[in-house]
Amino acid sequence: MNVLLAAYDPDEPEGSQANPTHLQRKDLRNILLVIAVLIALSIPVYNQMKAQAHQHTCRTNLKEIGQAMALYREENNDRFPPTHVREAGGEAPMLFAGRPSTWATQVQPYMVVRASFVCPAASESEGVMTEHLMDADKSFLSHYGMFEPRGGVPLNALTNPDTAVVLGETSNHGTNETYNPIPMKSTSGDEVAVDGFLIGFDVDDKDGIGAKYVTRMALPGTKSGEFKEDGRTRHPSGTQVLFASGSTAFLPPTAARVERLGRNSEEIVRFWKVDR
Repeated sequence: MNVLLAAYDPDEPEGSQANPTHLQRKDLRNILLVIAVLIALSIPVYNQMKAQAHQHTCRTNLKEIGQAMALYREENNDRFPPTHVREAGGEAPMLFAGRPSTWATQVQPYMVVRASFVCPAASESEGVMTEHLMDADKSFLSHYGMFEPRGGVPLNALTNPDTAVVLGETSNHGTNETYNPIPMKSTSGDEVAVDGFLIGFDVDDKDGIGAKYVTRMALPGTKSGEFKEDGRTRHPSGTQVLFASGSTAFLPPTAARVERLGRNSEEIVRFWKVDR
């Protein structure tokens, strides 16, 4: 009887439990707060993992494009493909329903199915819709550009294939405030809205005499000609390039600077060396 009396509390509201098993509002708020904190902490981790995955995919793409280029060279006297089909009497690309026929057009038939010319970290506006070699209905997007002096050049003409850039990540027509001081122009003098398939110099001379930087690289925020070591790049590790040897590398924005043997020398060295 004493046990029953001890269990009874006259001050306890009718129907209440001394140790309730259901969640109180305060408990629910705490649980939601913990979930919100976990989500907030996981977003940067997710974004970092996503960026790393995109970087890896892009690197795989460039390596596969390099393999496809090697196959192309085997059938074309060990020469790299031409940069593009030119408009009659000019340097601008001839357009087929608005699409240029470029180095990628020539290389695409040698590509494996799993590889792509599309960098997952880039926006569609940064790429160039490119003419397919055999079927116009199969035109494809490309986010990579060829360094103009390599077009049609044999591999053995390059003094150092390990540092001779052939391809790089590019941005079309100055998209994302990228450096493009000399947009391509047609023979009529009009700007051509498709030029991201090509890496050039910031001078009209093909040999880079007087050039300070290369153009159209995927380096956002360089429109004014500022190339900072800690500037923005398409990937966390930098903007990727493919060398003539088939290897790849990540370059910082400052690597877009044209290096020369001496202050007054016209001979370009390292990445952008002109070997012809």
